[in-house]
Amino acid sequence: MISKQFQEFIRGMGLPIEDLLKKANIPNLLWNDYLELSDVDYLRLFQELDRISTDQQLLTFSQIDHLHSFMPPFYAALSSKNGKDAIERFATYKRLVGPVKVDFKEVSDYFTIHFSFLGKNDELPRFAILNEQLLLISLLRTGTKDVTIKPSKIESPFAYSDELEEYIGMKPTYGKSNGLTFSLQDLAKPFFTQNNPMLDYLEPELKRRLCSFSMAETFTELLQKELFSAIPSGQCTLETVSRSFGMSQRSLQRKLTLENTTFNEQVKLAKKGLAERYLRETTLPTIDVAYLLGYTETSSFARALKSWTGKTISEIKIG
Repeated sequence: MISKQFQEFIRGMGLPIEDLLKKANIPNLLWNDYLELSDVDYLRLFQELDRISTDQQLLTFSQIDHLHSFMPPFYAALSSKNGKDAIERFATYKRLVGPVKVDFKEVSDYFTIHFSFLGKNDELPRFAILNEQLLLISLLRTGTKDVTIKPSKIESPFAYSDELEEYIGMKPTYGKSNGLTFSLQDLAKPFFTQNNPMLDYLEPELKRRLCSFSMAETFTELLQKELFSAIPSGQCTLETVSRSFGMSQRSLQRKLTLENTTFNEQVKLAKKGLAERYLRETTLPTIDVAYLLGYTETSSFARALKSWTGKTISEIKIG
């Protein structure tokens, strides 16, 4: 989910959000208060950020002070009593920010964090991994007001520039996986930003939202999320959608058969939902709506809409 504030933050970094979405094949629905991203959209967005951003922009993107005001999960982490509590809270609520899994383990006097992409076998790009690592360093330094805090070890399959090494305060290690390790002594340092009243306010809603994420989704529900992005970008064939899920066309069809539906039925359902949203919630000309849904003529779109909803374009617009 990308809020209006987050959109402006990205623009302020010199990264036009409209261009990012276009190059990442994500539908431009920025007129909404929030831009909903599927897990696949999130990965594409960070792959594009990885391609065009500088390490200076990566550092700016990874400062907790720049993000916590419009990202409640980060604000909750910053309101924790110490670094260990903050990282555990960060890991708990990270799913509300994006499809990144945060694992951690405590061994002897050290605490190691690992990041991975949820749901599929795709690997997070350099921008995403380093952003998460830098963000946690920023979280600890901001909370403790101790800019000398640095990891005991940091590694990833990616290169770290001199600029990033200087910020981190040590030389990273190249590895097949990623890891960020801190001493428990540093993580026990109290946070000057601790705010129990804020946590009492934030956490009930964060837990409610997390619960909705934790509820098992059917494959049909996952497919609908993907189609809501794939249809406006013109990438909604069975072949391309199957590829985005990392499975064969036959496997995708088999999953849908188990849920008593078909790919064509789901495409029609997604197009119906998109058509109603575009016509009711935007000022897009009808011909543009038709084009986004794969129709070159308004008349063809109107006939399809009538078959899906039993209503005309004008009736849909009225509500």
